[in-house]
Amino acid sequence: MHLKKMSFSDISRFTYLKVCLLSLTIPTLLGVTAQAQAVRWDLTSALVSNGQNTVFFVGYNPKTGQELWKTDGTRQGTVLLKDIFPGPRDSFPSELTIVNGILFFTAENPKNGRELWKSDGTRQGTKLVKDIIPGEESSEPSGLTNVRGKLFFSANETAIGQELWQSNGTDLGTNLVKDINPGSASSAPSNLINSNGFLFFIANDGESGTEVWRSDGTELGTNLVADINLGTQGSLPSSLTNVFGTIYFKACNAIFGCELWKTRGTAASTHLVKDINPGKANANPSGLINIQGTLYFKAFDPEREFNVWQTNGSEKTTVRLKDLYSPIYPLESTDLVYVRDSFYFPGFSPRFGVELWQIKSGQSRSTFLKDINRGVGSSEPQNLTKFNGDLYFSAFTEAFGRELWKTDGTSQGTVLVKDIESGSGNSEPTDLTTMKNLLLFTVQNPNTGTRELWRTDGIGRNTMKVYP
Repeated sequence: MHLKKMSFSDISRFTYLKVCLLSLTIPTLLGVTAQAQAVRWDLTSALVSNGQNTVFFVGYNPKTGQELWKTDGTRQGTVLLKDIFPGPRDSFPSELTIVNGILFFTAENPKNGRELWKSDGTRQGTKLVKDIIPGEESSEPSGLTNVRGKLFFSANETAIGQELWQSNGTDLGTNLVKDINPGSASSAPSNLINSNGFLFFIANDGESGTEVWRSDGTELGTNLVADINLGTQGSLPSSLTNVFGTIYFKACNAIFGCELWKTRGTAASTHLVKDINPGKANANPSGLINIQGTLYFKAFDPEREFNVWQTNGSEKTTVRLKDLYSPIYPLESTDLVYVRDSFYFPGFSPRFGVELWQIKSGQSRSTFLKDINRGVGSSEPQNLTKFNGDLYFSAFTEAFGRELWKTDGTSQGTVLVKDIESGSGNSEPTDLTTMKNLLLFTVQNPNTGTRELWRTDGIGRNTMKVYP
């Protein structure tokens, strides 16, 4: 078989294929031309709903590369919106964020580099918002966040570095908020979140180090919240999480180590919640999640090592959950989900491995729900998502592989939705996204290693492929 010589663009494509076609080996990669032609379509991002009848995502085909697509849950309504980087090259849309029903995202093309774009769900309405650095150089917008119907983000501009910007969706309405670290140095805003109409974020002004900041969208109203760790290093905060107007986060200083802190946006309201690992030792709180006004997180303490904790903001209410072994992986945003009167999460026990656990609202005692993969083998529930009053998730069993499951909160009501890849094969459902009366998700095609778009209403016979 004769193989053509690979160009630089071919190598870029093969790098992409190496990620998507998980079964490829290095020897196969060297002669992948025929197999690359077999990849007709792939879904390469999470699904993002506009809250109505449209879900946006990034799709790939050989003619247009990775570009922005949309779906209404039908095959006919699953279409490419625009070939932003014309031809087979990728525009790599990312940071998909909904503001007032409009999708904002970043994308790149040879004329503008990577800049801010928007889409109203039509080809004509998918357009560049502003070329912050004119020409092919990129401003690399990131951290796109909706605050009061306005988009905030971090972007790089040659003269001022990486700083905080805002946009109303127009060229003239896309502007720098404040040059926090003056001159060409960067404050590098990150972890942008909305709290009661204010933007909280992490930045470095070059004097106080990396600390928590707050902005109302004006230069005068963009200020340091508190200098928790004096000096130019800062407290290195992370995991900003909003609970009814109070921002919880991890921060470090020379007195308490790395512990859980809270603020309402002023220095006077910024306090240590509890010194969980006493003294200068670190509790390293992570996976902070707001469930019905209570903060849940994972932290280290000398007695039980890493475990799940909860707090209502006071030292007294900051307690470790009872009868729960530490999860074997950190809590993530899809690992704690509230449905009806309970929240659910994957937890570990020596008897059952990693399975689905439940805590009733107002209680601190967790209960085991069901041994989905019987015995010490783990089902490792993932992608926990609320839909039509039930909890949907993916789980592994020896009999069915990793497939789509649901629960109504009882052991008897915890059931397989459909064995999509029949037998012990894995369909690997991910990206579970609600769209009115449908749950959209993606599964992996075992023959190509690419992702396909599926839908369900919770009934096995109505669980079907949407595209391709």
